[in-house]
Amino acid sequence: MDHLPLRFVTGFEQVGTYVLRVAFDDGTEQTIDFQPVLRGRVFGALRDPEMSRRVRIDPAFRTLVWPNDADFRAVGPRLPIAPSRASSKAGPLPEICRFYGIVIKMSFEKGAPHQGAHFHAEYGGESAVFDAATGKILNGSLAKPQRRLVKAWIELHRHELEANGERAVNFERLERIAPLQ
Repeated sequence: MDHLPLRFVTGFEQVGTYVLRVAFDDGTEQTIDFQPVLRGRVFGALRDPEMSRRVRIDPAFRTLVWPNDADFRAVGPRLPIAPSRASSKAGPLPEICRFYGIVIKMSFEKGAPHQGAHFHAEYGGESAVFDAATGKILNGSLAKPQRRLVKAWIELHRHELEANGERAVNFERLERIAPLQ
């Protein structure tokens, strides 16, 4: 199965108002301009240069954090770094499955309204957040046909979904899950 690697931050240097040179646990470094993703209530606050300079590394989660609870994690080979708050407005989440036009993405958020391992099901501009353990909708909505498809997918892949939920909680690599066919 494909994996979506999660890289941990080991150090950083501020090289511009919204630009950081970030060192990762895999030995790589990357210069990242955060300005394009600084929007919305939490991340928009980082447009304030004073707030932006107050970045630090969270020792428990090894992510970049700011005093207003904004935090970023590094995910995947094509996503150098992404906001940790799960929201299409905040930034991309790791995709674990796609079927019948429905895109399934998964994450773990500390201190968020829907804490713990959960996944987002997106279809045609709609989005719903499902609890990974129970399959219940925590937030948002999907049209009834797509909701039924997602629930059928959950039933078929409950064990893989639970395993990915554990991986997400432990900030480990997520595995792709087979689509509904």
